[in-house]
Formats: sequence, structure tokens, C-alpha cells
Amino acid sequence: MKRLFKFFSLTIMFALLVTQMGFSSTPVHATSSGLTFTAFSPSLPSGWAEFGRLSGVWGSSANDVYAVGYGEDGNYKYMPLLYHYDKSGWTNASLSLPSGWTAGSLSGVWGSSASDVYAVGDGSHPGNAGSPLIYHNGGSGWTASSPSLPSGWSNSFLWGVWGSSGSDIYAFGNGDRDLAYYHYDGNSWTSSKSSPSLPSGWTSSDWGGVWGSSASDVYAIGSGYNSTGHELPLIYHGTPGTQSPPIVTAFAATSPTNNPNIPITSFTASDDGGVTGYMITASSAAPLSTDPNWLASAPATYPVAGDGTYTLYPWAKDAAGNVSAVYGSPAVVIVNTTTPVLVSPASGSKVSTFRPAFKWLAVTGYTKYRIEVSKYSNFASPLVNATVTALSYTPTVNLPANTKLYWSVRIVRPNGTFGALTTPYYFTIGLKAPTLTTPANLVTGVAHKPTFKWQAVSGATSYTIQVSTSSTFGTFLINVKIGSTTYISTVTLPGNKVLYWRVMATGAVGSSPWSSVFHFTTVP
Repeated sequence: MKRLFKFFSLTIMFALLVTQMGFSSTPVHATSSGLTFTAFSPSLPSGWAEFGRLSGVWGSSANDVYAVGYGEDGNYKYMPLLYHYDKSGWTNASLSLPSGWTAGSLSGVWGSSASDVYAVGDGSHPGNAGSPLIYHNGGSGWTASSPSLPSGWSNSFLWGVWGSSGSDIYAFGNGDRDLAYYHYDGNSWTSSKSSPSLPSGWTSSDWGGVWGSSASDVYAIGSGYNSTGHELPLIYHGTPGTQSPPIVTAFAATSPTNNPNIPITSFTASDDGGVTGYMITASSAAPLSTDPNWLASAPATYPVAGDGTYTLYPWAKDAAGNVSAVYGSPAVVIVNTTTPVLVSPASGSKVSTFRPAFKWLAVTGYTKYRIEVSKYSNFASPLVNATVTALSYTPTVNLPANTKLYWSVRIVRPNGTFGALTTPYYFTIGLKAPTLTTPANLVTGVAHKPTFKWQAVSGATSYTIQVSTSSTFGTFLINVKIGSTTYISTVTLPGNKVLYWRVMATGAVGSSPWSSVFHFTTVP
């Protein structure tokens, strides 16, 4: 029997039977030791009735495993059910439904890493008893979304999920037009433009699982009914073709710029059958595949009429006329050809020297510039006020640290008068806080004498590392100052303990703020 409408139409009836007849079904986890399996049934979320089923499992390691399914929450509603295993055991979670939804379930789970996990299924809401449901955990909790149905469809269910990377993910399932799949390109989910064809003579089919060896070699499995009414195994193999639209993989442009032909520094796209056209527009509306402005290769510039702020959108098309989805990170470019364009220090930046080098772009026809630096945005009492012929300037005196400073440049006309100040940038002199890398946050199984690592900070000459049993660092197990970005503990840390660590950088301009605090658990 087809699973097209799954279980939602029987939700209340089945929940009543489970409750009234005394039957119970609880999720069971089995682990293996060689060929011997041991069973374990984790508890249901608080308040749930005795009903829960698991249908998908995935993990990034032996101590990071997810199992997903669905169950009845005690109010005769089906809800998504998720379990997570770490070294301390299994914990359960009842994921929140999208706003306005009344029921939901999960069938498949996959991740590109421990901090990038997707769970898929379906759910119901007023007006639709079957909508695709996708949860994502990017490392800070689960968020729910429901991608749009293919054009003309009224419902769709997802059964399996797999990806070749965090920006190439497939979710497969069924709908009222038979087979359905969705693809995530790192920016958004898009539905297949049509249902893949059934074998000749077949009347219907279901998808149940998906796996691939690469982005262009994907298998989807399930079952279907042939012309005689028999249910038979069914395997689809996805290989390079023109079924899916191209994907813009990178796009960037120079900003700010004094060039009305905006330099494009990066524009790449991919497609399962090859990209045949590239285009840049200032609109988020997709161009037609027949537009005469398509180019055979990615353009190096984009012309604009004059000064202003422009939002540029990249597009790609393939031989079949498929046009890429709107790019999620369009380039916002400031074009200024009449006043100097400030380059560095960038606005909002932190510099690690008392005498930073100021740089800007030229204005055509002018050879002299006035640079001003002040503690005030109106440039009262300037700390720097110099006229130069170069496009850069380094102060001859130290500027104050840990103070918000503003800088701007104006043209000097041949008669000695000044043009208007460019909209100012601001910066501070100091060191950035270090970024911690190893041991990673929340990691378990750390050795008693671990190696600590963090990213180098520009301008730093030394670092202070602290390790404590408390997140407030009232006492220290380690509190040392070193000259590198790696520290191998000389102290034997306590076993089976949650410990906290942080790092501060020090240089000629003083010390940075403390890094964010990571915590880890040591081995017993």
C-alpha cells in the first residue's frame, strides 16, 4: 500500500487505540559488539504517551549519533522525535513545529559534520495534510522550515536525506505527483521541477532512502507498482544531466570602488550538465533563459551609470534553459567617483599599531588630498590634519589605543580650497580576541595533558592561556603566558571533568579582550 498520505489522517484514531487498548511502542536502540546486539529503549520526552518510533539514524562519530522518528505527545498529536547520543548516553528532544502546524514526523537524518545536521520528514497544517518538513542544526539548536512544493503539487512527504557536502544536499520523498526531491545548494532549498519518470508501465512508486558517492552520482531507492499491480523494488540513479538548475558557488565584487565598471573578483557556478551562460543584474528577479545579455563566461566587470550603492545578483544557466536560484549573498557595492574612496583601515576594524597606514583611492583630476583623524565624527580637534600628494599616509605621532577614532579624506583643489569630506570610517587601536580551535568546544574524551591551539592575532607578541574548573575562572589549573599559539599542558588535568579554557593576546598596543570560553570533558 502506498505511503502517500502516511499516518496523519489516522492520528487521533490510532492514538486512542494505543491508549485504550494498553499497547505501547517505544523506540529501541541496538548496539553491536562483534555480531552480538544489545537492545536499549530510551525514554520518551516528558508528558508523551507510550508511543514512539524511530526510522532514521546518522552520526559524525561514535560519540555523536542522532536517531529520528515520531511519536504521540500525550495530546493525540504526532510530533517529531529526536534522540542524540554522546559519551554520557541518549537524550531526547521533541522539536517544535513551524508556526501554525498541527503535527509532524521525521524519517531521515544526515549531516556534513557534527555542527551541520539535517533531519527531514513531513507534517500537517491547516489546509495541507502533507507538507515537507526540514530541520537544521548548525551548532546552536534546531530550526524548522518547509520548502515550497513543486508547481501544481498539493502535498509532499520526505523520507530520506543525503549530501556530498554542506552545500549539496538531497532530500527525497513522495507527493501527489509521485516521486519528489529537493536540493540544497548552500543558500536555499529548491524542489525538483518535475517528477522523475516511472519505469514503463508502472503506475506509482515510493522513495525510502538516498545515498551517493559524490555530487553527481546519487542513488535513491524504494518500491513501486507495475502494470500487474505487484509491488517491486525500485532504484533510481542520478548522474550528470540537465534535470537540476545550475548553482552559483561563489560571487564577490570590489567595494567601495571609484570605478563605474565595478570589478568582479569572484564568480563561479556549477551544473550537472555544464554551465552555458553567466549574467549579473541589479535585481533579485531571475532573468529569462532567452535574455540576450547572457555571456559565455563569467564577466570581470559590471557597468553602472554613476555613483551610488548597488546590490548585484549573479545568475547562471545551462543548455536546457534552467536558470539558477537567487543567490543568497548578493554583493553590495558602493561606487564613488567624485570624492576619495577610503580603503584602510576598514570601518569598524581594529588595528594593532599606534601608527596605522591610511589608504584611499584617487579622484580623477586631483593630485592633492587632506586626511583628517579625530576622536569625534564631526572632526573637531583633529589628531591628524595633513595635506599629501600620495594615496596613503602614516601618522608621525602615536594615536590613542582603545578609543574610537574617525578618519576621512577630501580633495584639495588647485586654488587651495577643500572638497567635501568622504563619509568617515572609524576604527580602534588594539588587539582582536584570539579564536580558539583545539580542544573544540563541547568535545569529550580529552587527554589529561592536552594540546591547546588557537589562531594567531595580528600584532600579538605573547598569549595568556587559562584553564579552570569554573566558567568564571575563579581558580586556575593552568595560567601561563607563552609566545606561541600552541600550548602542551605540563599539568595533569583531573579525569572525567568538565573544564573551561580561554586565551588573551598581548602586544605593543596592549592586551586583547579574552577569547570566547570553550569547555571540554577529560577522559576518566
